[in-house]
Amino acid sequence: MKCKVLGAISMIALLIVTVLSVTDRARAHTRITTEVTWSEHIRAILIEKCMTCHHPGGIAPDYADFTVYGTDTMPGAWAWKTAMEEEIVMGRMPPWKPDERFGSFSNVKELTVEEVNLISAWANGGGPQGPYRNLPVPEQFQRADWAFGRPDLIFSQPQGHVVPANQQYDTAEVVLAVEIEEDTYITGYEFLVENPKNIFRMTAYVLDPEGVEMPPIEVEVKTAYDPLADEDERVQVRLREMPEGPHFVGQWVRGDGPVLFPDAAGRLLRKGSKVQLRIEYRRPDFADWSEDIRDNSKLGLYIAQPGEEVDLLVESKVVKNPDFVIKAEESNQEVRAELTMEENVHLIGINPYLGSLAKSLEVKATYPDGLSRTLMWIPEYKKRWTASYRFERPVAAPVGTRIEMIAHYDNSEDNLDNPNSPPIDVASGPDRDDEQLLAMLTYTLDDHLNVEVEFTPRERPVSESGGGMVFTEVPN
Repeated sequence: MKCKVLGAISMIALLIVTVLSVTDRARAHTRITTEVTWSEHIRAILIEKCMTCHHPGGIAPDYADFTVYGTDTMPGAWAWKTAMEEEIVMGRMPPWKPDERFGSFSNVKELTVEEVNLISAWANGGGPQGPYRNLPVPEQFQRADWAFGRPDLIFSQPQGHVVPANQQYDTAEVVLAVEIEEDTYITGYEFLVENPKNIFRMTAYVLDPEGVEMPPIEVEVKTAYDPLADEDERVQVRLREMPEGPHFVGQWVRGDGPVLFPDAAGRLLRKGSKVQLRIEYRRPDFADWSEDIRDNSKLGLYIAQPGEEVDLLVESKVVKNPDFVIKAEESNQEVRAELTMEENVHLIGINPYLGSLAKSLEVKATYPDGLSRTLMWIPEYKKRWTASYRFERPVAAPVGTRIEMIAHYDNSEDNLDNPNSPPIDVASGPDRDDEQLLAMLTYTLDDHLNVEVEFTPRERPVSESGGGMVFTEVPN
């Protein structure tokens, strides 16, 4: 018996050696026909556009690891080069859905034509590693850490959360006190996601202090400059009522990164406020369901520091249609939602959220003069690729601008994402299986906060020609 076991082990060892030897020879005899290499050209592209999902513990399957070039025993990007090229050439990856002709976003994940050509040349040219060999996993994908350094305020579930084995969906919600000595402003946020593979979305809201009314704030009315106006008439102020909460802070969905608001912009955070943190869990079909999911993901807030003036107020409004029904067998049912802006603002971001039957989404701004502009067009909307969008440049939305969401839904048998077979009427609602049409619009108010900023003249350098003076702000 012992001899048979030893013999079996020997045969398995011989088989492994043989397979590795064949793989070694295949790689050794791969014909290299390109000067595009992994270490010099491809790795940097994948760090920015692909590794956020394709890293150990990321939302992609663990076996599709793009963080290393790979070896014969530990496959990496080289082993996936052919599949990688097919996915990007066909436009399926990275999963960035907006049509590039409508709207421009700072957090775009779409590959440029040059990047597609480089990856294609590398894959078809044998996938050479290049002069820098065995480069390690990039540090940011080795462990979860704050991208902008430790935030000023950190919030998490006190005891963490556990999703039981063999359970696919779960939701955790917690309300936490904000420990600050005086009112301040949120200037950015980041979600430190401990379990990205099993988290679908995280959202955060600020809740107003209980039993404390918010008085109006004084803002400077933005007007056209009139050089002939008296000094006292050039600055006009008004008292502006503050909206009641909850106040949307931000969200994380798969592929999102940290967010910093524009310079001098912040969201008001009052002393005595609370933060509501909500985490939606979804175990992927390909994941291991036999074990509990343990998670302690966190929210970090960056707040204005002493001497850091904030004069642009950041706020959010929701655009939604809460009451509609998608009829069975309807393959292109249209549903609309709209919001009319009551102040002059500049849009800086949009977070749409639709259901599993949604097939397309257009976000359009119609201005008071009747002209319209498509801010975003997603011709192939997929709920599983829900994303956050931050405009590359703030989009003006003056008083009277109508923001419209125009969505189409497919509730037919042909929709592979339809959870019902045969199809049934599906109503809108707040639950996971309900259809939805809503978006959070984040913007800065055009009328600035009325803050006192001192200016002192600074002489130009002696070497610089020309007259006049340069003025600089002196922090309080």
